[in-house]
Amino acid sequence: MHKECNDIKKKNAIILHEAKKKVDTSNDPALPFNFVRHQFPVRLAYAMTINKSQGQTFDKVGLYLSEPCFSHGQFYTRCSRAMESNGLKIQVKDTTRQGKTDNGQTIEMSLFYKILLILAIFILNTYCYPSSYCIRFDTDVKGSKNPIIINITQNWSPIGANHLFDVINSSFYSVPSAFFRVVPNFVVQFGISGDPIQNTIWNKPIQDDPVKMSNIQGTLSYATAGPNTRTTQLFINYINNSRLDPLGFSPLGIVTTGFDTAETIFNPTPGSSDGVDQEQYSKKGNKWIIDNYPQINFIEKVSITHNCPFRKNFY
Repeated sequence: MHKECNDIKKKNAIILHEAKKKVDTSNDPALPFNFVRHQFPVRLAYAMTINKSQGQTFDKVGLYLSEPCFSHGQFYTRCSRAMESNGLKIQVKDTTRQGKTDNGQTIEMSLFYKILLILAIFILNTYCYPSSYCIRFDTDVKGSKNPIIINITQNWSPIGANHLFDVINSSFYSVPSAFFRVVPNFVVQFGISGDPIQNTIWNKPIQDDPVKMSNIQGTLSYATAGPNTRTTQLFINYINNSRLDPLGFSPLGIVTTGFDTAETIFNPTPGSSDGVDQEQYSKKGNKWIIDNYPQINFIEKVSITHNCPFRKNFY
Protein backbone atom coordinates (compact mmCIF):
# COMPACT_ATOMS: atom_id res chain seq x y z
CA MET A 1 0.00 0.00 0.00
CA HIS A 2 1.32 3.43 -0.88
CA LYS A 3 2.80 5.29 2.09
CA GLU A 4 0.94 8.46 1.13
CA CYS A 5 -2.46 6.82 1.25
CA ASN A 6 -3.95 5.02 4.19
CA ASP A 7 -7.05 3.07 3.15
CA ILE A 8 -9.04 1.44 5.87
CA LYS A 9 -11.88 -0.62 4.43
CA LYS A 10 -14.01 -2.65 6.80
CA LYS A 11 -17.70 -3.53 6.92
CA ASN A 12 -18.67 -1.28 4.04
CA ALA A 13 -16.73 1.68 5.40
CA ILE A 14 -13.76 3.43 3.90
CA ILE A 15 -11.51 6.20 5.19
CA LEU A 16 -9.37 8.05 2.68
CA HIS A 17 -6.41 10.20 3.64
CA GLU A 18 -5.37 12.95 1.24
CA ALA A 19 -2.38 12.04 -0.91
CA LYS A 20 0.22 14.77 -1.12
CA LYS A 21 2.35 13.97 -4.16
CA LYS A 22 3.57 17.17 -5.79
CA VAL A 23 4.33 17.65 -9.48
CA ASP A 24 6.61 20.62 -10.26
CA THR A 25 7.81 21.39 -13.79
CA SER A 26 9.72 24.57 -12.92
CA ASN A 27 13.08 22.80 -13.23
CA ASP A 28 12.31 21.16 -16.55
CA PRO A 29 14.17 23.08 -19.32
CA ALA A 30 12.11 21.34 -22.01
CA LEU A 31 8.95 23.10 -20.91
CA PRO A 32 8.42 26.83 -21.60
CA PHE A 33 6.15 27.26 -18.58
CA ASN A 34 5.99 26.39 -14.90
CA PHE A 35 3.33 23.99 -13.71
CA VAL A 36 2.83 22.93 -10.11
CA ARG A 37 0.04 20.70 -8.89
CA HIS A 38 -0.81 18.06 -6.32
CA GLN A 39 -2.04 14.69 -7.52
CA PHE A 40 -2.65 11.11 -6.48
CA PRO A 41 -0.06 8.38 -7.02
CA VAL A 42 -0.84 6.61 -10.30
CA ARG A 43 -1.87 3.32 -8.72
CA LEU A 44 -4.27 4.99 -6.30
CA ALA A 45 -5.76 7.23 -9.01
CA TYR A 46 -6.25 4.21 -11.27
CA ALA A 47 -7.88 2.19 -8.48
CA MET A 48 -10.28 5.01 -7.68
CA THR A 49 -11.18 5.47 -11.34
CA ILE A 50 -11.96 1.78 -11.72
CA ASN A 51 -13.92 1.84 -8.49
CA LYS A 52 -15.93 4.79 -9.75
CA SER A 53 -16.68 3.18 -13.09
CA GLN A 54 -18.02 0.07 -11.38
CA GLY A 55 -20.40 2.15 -9.30
CA GLN A 56 -19.20 0.73 -5.99
CA THR A 57 -20.43 2.57 -2.92
CA PHE A 58 -20.01 2.36 0.83
CA ASP A 59 -22.41 2.85 3.73
CA LYS A 60 -19.91 5.15 5.47
CA VAL A 61 -17.18 7.32 3.96
CA GLY A 62 -14.72 9.40 5.96
CA LEU A 63 -12.56 11.98 4.18
CA TYR A 64 -9.58 13.33 6.12
CA LEU A 65 -7.88 16.42 4.66
CA SER A 66 -4.62 16.94 6.48
CA GLU A 67 -3.48 19.54 3.95
CA PRO A 68 -5.27 22.14 1.78
CA CYS A 69 -6.95 20.46 -1.16
CA PHE A 70 -9.15 21.77 -3.93
CA SER A 71 -9.45 19.44 -6.87
CA HIS A 72 -12.90 18.92 -8.35
CA GLY A 73 -12.28 15.42 -9.69
CA GLN A 74 -10.56 14.02 -6.62
CA PHE A 75 -13.00 15.56 -4.17
CA TYR A 76 -16.08 14.53 -6.16
CA THR A 77 -14.89 10.95 -6.63
CA ARG A 78 -14.32 10.49 -2.93
CA CYS A 79 -17.55 12.11 -1.81
CA SER A 80 -19.60 10.16 -4.34
CA ARG A 81 -18.59 6.86 -2.75
CA ALA A 82 -21.09 7.45 0.07
CA MET A 83 -24.52 5.88 -0.43
CA GLU A 84 -26.27 8.62 1.56
CA SER A 85 -25.34 12.18 2.47
CA ASN A 86 -25.54 11.35 6.18
CA GLY A 87 -22.95 8.62 5.62
CA LEU A 88 -20.29 11.15 4.55
CA LYS A 89 -18.01 12.78 7.10
CA ILE A 90 -15.21 15.20 6.22
CA GLN A 91 -12.56 16.18 8.73
CA VAL A 92 -10.21 19.06 7.98
CA LYS A 93 -7.04 19.28 10.03
CA ASP A 94 -6.75 22.69 11.66
CA THR A 95 -3.42 24.04 10.44
CA THR A 96 -2.06 27.47 9.64
CA ARG A 97 -2.04 26.51 5.95
CA GLN A 98 -5.72 25.68 5.67
CA GLY A 99 -7.51 28.26 3.56
CA LYS A 100 -4.25 29.73 2.24
CA THR A 101 -2.21 29.48 -0.94
CA ASP A 102 1.42 28.35 -0.94
CA ASN A 103 2.59 31.98 -0.63
CA GLY A 104 0.43 32.50 2.44
CA GLN A 105 -2.38 34.53 0.86
CA THR A 106 -5.85 33.86 2.26
CA ILE A 107 -8.28 32.18 -0.13
CA GLU A 108 -11.69 33.81 -0.30
CA MET A 109 -14.63 32.01 -1.92
CA SER A 110 -16.51 34.34 -4.21
CA LEU A 111 -20.29 34.69 -3.99
CA PHE A 112 -20.58 32.89 -7.31
CA TYR A 113 -18.80 29.79 -6.02
CA LYS A 114 -20.78 29.85 -2.78
CA ILE A 115 -24.00 29.78 -4.78
CA LEU A 116 -22.57 27.08 -7.05
CA LEU A 117 -21.64 24.95 -4.04
CA ILE A 118 -25.12 25.29 -2.54
CA LEU A 119 -26.73 24.36 -5.85
CA ALA A 120 -24.43 21.35 -6.22
CA ILE A 121 -25.35 20.08 -2.76
CA PHE A 122 -29.04 20.60 -3.49
CA ILE A 123 -28.85 18.75 -6.81
CA LEU A 124 -26.91 15.84 -5.34
CA ASN A 125 -29.39 15.43 -2.50
CA THR A 126 -32.43 15.79 -4.76
CA TYR A 127 -31.56 13.98 -7.96
CA CYS A 128 -29.17 11.21 -6.99
CA TYR A 129 -32.15 8.82 -6.61
CA PRO A 130 -34.60 7.79 -9.33
CA SER A 131 -37.96 9.56 -9.39
CA SER A 132 -39.62 6.20 -10.04
CA TYR A 133 -38.49 2.60 -9.97
CA CYS A 134 -40.00 -0.86 -9.55
CA ILE A 135 -39.04 -3.53 -7.05
CA ARG A 136 -39.48 -7.16 -8.04
CA PHE A 137 -39.98 -9.65 -5.20
CA ASP A 138 -39.59 -13.28 -6.22
CA THR A 139 -41.25 -15.48 -3.60
CA ASP A 140 -41.79 -19.13 -2.72
CA VAL A 141 -45.58 -18.70 -2.44
CA LYS A 142 -47.20 -21.92 -3.66
CA GLY A 143 -49.77 -21.85 -6.42
CA SER A 144 -48.58 -18.57 -7.94
CA LYS A 145 -45.90 -17.98 -10.52
CA ASN A 146 -46.22 -14.19 -10.47
CA PRO A 147 -43.59 -12.15 -8.69
CA ILE A 148 -44.78 -9.20 -6.63
CA ILE A 149 -43.79 -6.02 -8.46
CA ILE A 150 -44.22 -2.68 -6.74
CA ASN A 151 -43.91 0.71 -8.44
CA ILE A 152 -42.15 3.18 -6.11
CA THR A 153 -42.79 6.89 -6.68
CA GLN A 154 -40.27 9.19 -5.02
CA ASN A 155 -42.63 12.15 -4.92
CA TRP A 156 -45.15 10.24 -2.79
CA SER A 157 -42.69 9.70 0.05
CA PRO A 158 -39.19 11.01 -0.84
CA ILE A 159 -37.29 10.03 2.31
CA GLY A 160 -38.87 6.59 2.42
CA ALA A 161 -38.43 5.90 -1.30
CA ASN A 162 -34.76 6.89 -1.27
CA HIS A 163 -34.11 4.88 1.88
CA LEU A 164 -35.72 1.78 0.38
CA PHE A 165 -33.63 2.22 -2.77
CA ASP A 166 -30.51 2.08 -0.58
CA VAL A 167 -31.78 -0.96 1.32
CA ILE A 168 -32.53 -2.89 -1.88
CA ASN A 169 -29.08 -2.06 -3.27
CA SER A 170 -27.35 -3.29 -0.11
CA SER A 171 -26.95 -6.86 1.15
CA PHE A 172 -30.16 -6.70 3.17
CA TYR A 173 -32.03 -9.12 0.92
CA SER A 174 -29.01 -11.23 0.02
CA VAL A 175 -30.65 -14.08 1.97
CA PRO A 176 -34.37 -14.94 1.99
CA SER A 177 -36.64 -12.68 4.04
CA ALA A 178 -39.87 -13.93 5.60
CA PHE A 179 -43.41 -12.57 5.39
CA PHE A 180 -43.62 -12.60 9.18
CA ARG A 181 -47.04 -11.01 9.69
CA VAL A 182 -50.22 -11.71 7.75
CA VAL A 183 -53.51 -10.15 8.89
CA PRO A 184 -56.37 -11.17 6.57
CA ASN A 185 -58.39 -8.26 5.21
CA PHE A 186 -55.77 -5.85 6.51
CA VAL A 187 -52.04 -6.15 5.64
CA VAL A 188 -49.10 -8.42 4.93
CA GLN A 189 -45.85 -7.30 6.55
CA PHE A 190 -42.19 -8.00 5.78
CA GLY A 191 -38.82 -6.24 5.80
CA ILE A 192 -36.69 -8.08 8.35
CA SER A 193 -33.54 -9.57 6.87
CA GLY A 194 -32.84 -13.26 7.40
CA ASP A 195 -29.30 -12.16 8.30
CA PRO A 196 -29.16 -10.66 11.83
CA ILE A 197 -26.06 -8.64 10.91
CA GLN A 198 -28.02 -6.76 8.26
CA ASN A 199 -30.77 -5.96 10.76
CA THR A 200 -28.19 -4.40 13.04
CA ILE A 201 -26.68 -2.36 10.22
CA TRP A 202 -30.01 -0.98 9.03
CA ASN A 203 -31.66 -0.45 12.41
CA LYS A 204 -31.40 3.33 12.09
CA PRO A 205 -34.73 5.21 12.02
CA ILE A 206 -35.44 7.73 9.28
CA GLN A 207 -37.60 10.83 9.44
CA ASP A 208 -41.26 10.63 8.51
CA ASP A 209 -42.66 11.87 5.21
CA PRO A 210 -45.90 13.81 5.02
CA VAL A 211 -48.82 11.65 3.86
CA LYS A 212 -49.49 12.58 0.24
CA MET A 213 -51.22 9.39 -0.94
CA SER A 214 -53.89 7.30 0.75
CA ASN A 215 -53.37 3.74 1.99
CA ILE A 216 -55.64 2.22 -0.63
CA GLN A 217 -55.60 -1.44 -1.59
CA GLY A 218 -52.22 -2.53 -2.96
CA THR A 219 -50.19 0.41 -1.64
CA LEU A 220 -46.88 -0.10 0.16
CA SER A 221 -46.08 1.75 3.38
CA TYR A 222 -43.49 1.56 6.16
CA ALA A 223 -44.48 -0.03 9.45
CA THR A 224 -43.74 2.24 12.40
CA ALA A 225 -43.62 2.24 16.19
CA GLY A 226 -44.45 5.93 16.42
CA PRO A 227 -43.24 9.18 14.83
CA ASN A 228 -39.88 9.02 13.01
CA THR A 229 -39.29 5.31 13.69
CA ARG A 230 -39.30 3.89 10.15
CA THR A 231 -36.44 1.49 9.40
CA THR A 232 -36.88 -1.43 6.97
CA GLN A 233 -40.25 -3.02 7.78
CA LEU A 234 -42.96 -2.58 5.15
CA PHE A 235 -46.54 -3.68 4.60
CA ILE A 236 -48.86 -4.07 1.63
CA ASN A 237 -52.46 -3.02 2.18
CA TYR A 238 -54.85 -5.87 1.42
CA ILE A 239 -57.84 -3.52 1.43
CA ASN A 240 -58.55 0.19 1.44
CA ASN A 241 -56.95 1.20 4.75
CA SER A 242 -57.36 4.95 4.39
CA ARG A 243 -57.96 5.10 8.14
CA LEU A 244 -54.18 4.76 8.47
CA ASP A 245 -53.60 8.07 6.68
CA PRO A 246 -54.14 10.37 9.69
CA LEU A 247 -51.86 8.11 11.74
CA GLY A 248 -48.89 9.12 9.58
CA PHE A 249 -48.45 6.02 7.38
CA SER A 250 -47.16 7.47 4.11
CA PRO A 251 -47.46 5.16 1.05
CA LEU A 252 -44.44 5.15 -1.23
CA GLY A 253 -45.58 2.74 -3.92
CA ILE A 254 -48.28 0.44 -5.24
CA VAL A 255 -48.40 -3.16 -6.47
CA THR A 256 -48.55 -3.39 -10.26
CA THR A 257 -48.22 -7.15 -10.64
CA GLY A 258 -48.63 -10.09 -8.28
CA PHE A 259 -51.29 -8.84 -5.89
CA ASP A 260 -52.82 -12.32 -6.16
CA THR A 261 -49.51 -13.69 -4.90
CA ALA A 262 -49.56 -11.29 -1.95
CA GLU A 263 -53.10 -12.41 -1.08
CA THR A 264 -52.09 -16.09 -0.90
CA ILE A 265 -49.08 -15.67 1.40
CA PHE A 266 -49.19 -18.19 4.24
CA ASN A 267 -50.33 -16.84 7.61
CA PRO A 268 -47.80 -18.12 10.19
CA THR A 269 -49.87 -16.96 13.19
CA PRO A 270 -53.59 -17.45 12.39
CA GLY A 271 -54.52 -17.03 16.03
CA SER A 272 -52.72 -13.70 16.46
CA SER A 273 -52.65 -10.48 14.44
CA ASP A 274 -49.22 -9.63 15.88
CA GLY A 275 -47.38 -12.06 13.64
CA VAL A 276 -44.19 -13.83 14.67
CA ASP A 277 -41.89 -12.45 17.36
CA GLN A 278 -40.11 -9.77 15.37
CA GLU A 279 -37.34 -9.24 17.91
CA GLN A 280 -36.46 -12.93 17.93
CA TYR A 281 -36.47 -13.08 14.13
CA SER A 282 -34.30 -9.96 13.87
CA LYS A 283 -31.71 -11.37 16.27
CA LYS A 284 -31.74 -15.07 15.34
CA GLY A 285 -32.47 -14.98 11.62
CA ASN A 286 -33.89 -17.56 9.24
CA LYS A 287 -32.87 -20.66 11.16
CA TRP A 288 -35.00 -19.58 14.11
CA ILE A 289 -38.06 -18.70 12.05
CA ILE A 290 -37.91 -21.90 9.95
CA ASP A 291 -37.58 -24.03 13.11
CA ASN A 292 -40.63 -22.36 14.65
CA TYR A 293 -42.72 -21.70 11.51
CA PRO A 294 -41.73 -24.32 8.90
CA GLN A 295 -44.50 -23.33 6.45
CA ILE A 296 -43.72 -19.62 6.44
CA ASN A 297 -43.27 -17.94 3.06
CA PHE A 298 -40.15 -16.06 1.99
CA ILE A 299 -38.99 -13.39 -0.41
CA GLU A 300 -36.26 -15.31 -2.19
CA LYS A 301 -34.85 -12.60 -4.44
CA VAL A 302 -35.21 -8.83 -4.75
CA SER A 303 -34.21 -6.69 -7.72
CA ILE A 304 -34.84 -3.20 -9.07
CA THR A 305 -36.10 -2.46 -12.55
CA HIS A 306 -36.98 0.82 -14.22
CA ASN A 307 -39.24 -0.90 -16.77
CA CYS A 308 -42.38 -1.02 -14.65
CA PRO A 309 -45.43 -2.92 -15.90
CA PHE A 310 -48.77 -1.19 -16.14
CA ARG A 311 -50.78 -1.42 -12.95
CA LYS A 312 -54.08 -3.27 -13.19
CA ASN A 313 -57.03 -2.18 -11.10
CA PHE A 314 -57.86 -4.64 -8.38
CA TYR A 315 -59.95 -2.66 -5.91
